[in-house]
Amino acid sequence: DGGRVIVLLNSTTRRDTGGKIVGVISVGQDITERKRVENALKESEARLLALAEASPAAIYLKDLDGQFLLASRAYRNWYGAQGDVRRKTVYDFFPEEDADMYTAHDREVIECRKSLEWEINVPSPSGKCLVVHSVQFPIFGSDGELTGIGGINMDITESKAAAAQIIQASKLSTLGEMATSVAHELNQPLSVIRMAAGNSLRKISNGSAKYEYLTGKLERISTQAERAAAIITHMQMFGRKASEEPCPIDPCDMVRGALGLMGEQLRLAEIDIKTELPEDCPSVKGHLIQTEQVILNLLTNARDAIQSYDQLKEKRIRLAVETEDSENIKVIVEDTGGGIPDNVVERIFEPFFTTKEIGMGTGLGLSVSYGIVRDMGGTIEASNTNRGARFVITLPIADAKKEMG
Repeated sequence: DGGRVIVLLNSTTRRDTGGKIVGVISVGQDITERKRVENALKESEARLLALAEASPAAIYLKDLDGQFLLASRAYRNWYGAQGDVRRKTVYDFFPEEDADMYTAHDREVIECRKSLEWEINVPSPSGKCLVVHSVQFPIFGSDGELTGIGGINMDITESKAAAAQIIQASKLSTLGEMATSVAHELNQPLSVIRMAAGNSLRKISNGSAKYEYLTGKLERISTQAERAAAIITHMQMFGRKASEEPCPIDPCDMVRGALGLMGEQLRLAEIDIKTELPEDCPSVKGHLIQTEQVILNLLTNARDAIQSYDQLKEKRIRLAVETEDSENIKVIVEDTGGGIPDNVVERIFEPFFTTKEIGMGTGLGLSVSYGIVRDMGGTIEASNTNRGARFVITLPIADAKKEMG
């Protein structure tokens, strides 16, 4: 058709019996299509490399032996990998302990042949510790065989810090709302201390104080002082930022801790609290203070819903901890406050969304609770019962939960 083709020419000399060259034999092969495919592949690789180089995320590809095939500029900058990283492994750039962790992640992706996610702390060359959300995925060839793995690491340090600030602001807001309740909680042991001290002083002044009597009063004063100190310590702990690493916690302790801070307030509101807590409960992994905050947010909403109905006959909140199966545990909070309007149930966990009157809520409580539960690898769902709202928190049991790197 008059077009040009690309030919691969293989030639060899032809010799006579004396070894003298008498000619040339050549075989030509049309490789036009092969060169077109090769050029298209090079262009595709160039586009992939340009995309990876321009991305703020740290992107990499490895073969099944863990050798890098590609590492983006962000990856090299984050981890101080200089020069050409191809055919090198994580052991060329990281301390052995970190390299072992990354290699274990690679093996897990290869074995399960599906995408996995981790949240890891990574020291950068500048000395700053980065919080990284890592997504790793398998790469399959055209024949369906596994050929390598890829990864996308995103720096979420700032977003984690912002989320922590929101959680802290929500906690302080909750503390403010509980001020009256805590005052009542402290007033009880202080009243006992005042009465015991007053009675002891009167006995001493009229000379009728006996050793056994004074000993009993002092023991009572000591017990009530310890109770008051425990309340104050709990408040101080609740107000602090959660900087410690997640650790195993008893879901029943979450409920007890929240009721310890808010139980008196609910009693003053004439709300009956029904708890269903198993004697032996599997642990979940998280921050105790943050999980108490989730329960407090739900209790606060339940209280407000119940109090909004002046003529409500049954004022009750039910708190239950149930083992769903060998992998998950449920924490249930139910109330008799009339429920959530059907047209807002789907939006109930959105930031700054609230059904309360202006000035009665920030709209952050349920959003913060959603984030805390999500970071623990769990879920929180809202629904309505015949008498009110029902929130179900599902958390993975610590032993069954995959450890974060």
